[in-house]
Amino acid sequence: LVGVDLYWSLASSFKQWQQRGMPICLPQILPVQQREAEIIGACNPLIEPQPDSPVVANDIGRNAGQNLVLITGANNGGKTTYIKTAGLIQLLGQNGLYVPAKQARFSRVDAIFSHFVAADDIGRGEGRYRNELRRMRFILEQATPFSLVILDEPCGGTDYLEGQRQSKILLQGFHLLGAATYFTTHMHEMAASLTGPEWSALLHLRVMT
Repeated sequence: LVGVDLYWSLASSFKQWQQRGMPICLPQILPVQQREAEIIGACNPLIEPQPDSPVVANDIGRNAGQNLVLITGANNGGKTTYIKTAGLIQLLGQNGLYVPAKQARFSRVDAIFSHFVAADDIGRGEGRYRNELRRMRFILEQATPFSLVILDEPCGGTDYLEGQRQSKILLQGFHLLGAATYFTTHMHEMAASLTGPEWSALLHLRVMT
C-alpha cells in the first residue's frame, strides 16, 4: 500500500506540474557505461512560479569526455537550483518516473552523492570547514566513475585563498576519478585558472541572473 500511495502522489504531482505549464517527459535511460546526459528544457518543480518571475528552464548536458561541470555566477543567480534540478531529474528518471523537462536521455548512475552547506556540528566539535572536509573525504572514497556527485560551494568555511587552494585539489580529485560531477563556486579566479589539457574533462558554465 505504501508503494501505491507513493505512485499516486507522484502522478498527482506530475499533473500539477503540467497545469503550471511545466513540461514533463519519460526519459530514455542509457547504460551506465555511456556516462552521458542530454536534458532539454529542465525545470525545478519545487520552485513556485511568480507573475513577474517565471521559472527559467535550462539545458543540462555532459558526456564521458566532459563530465566535470564547474558552475560560477553571482549569488542568488541560480547555481544551487541548477544542480538540484540535475540531481532530481536523475533520481526520478532512474526510478522509472517522469521528469520535468521537454526531452531527456541520460545514463544510469550507481549512486548519487551530494554536499550542500551545513551548519557547524557542535556535537562532534566540528566547525563548518572540518565538517566539509570529512564529507568530501567520504564522497571521494565511496564514489566511482559511474556515480553522480553534486557539490554546492564546498570549501566556503575557510578563508578565501585557502578555499581556492582546497577547491582546486578537490576538482583535481574528481577529475581523476571520472565521476559525473557538478561543482558550484563563487571563487571566480580559481575557476578561470583551470585551463589546459590537464583539465580536458572540465566544462565551465556561468549561470546568469
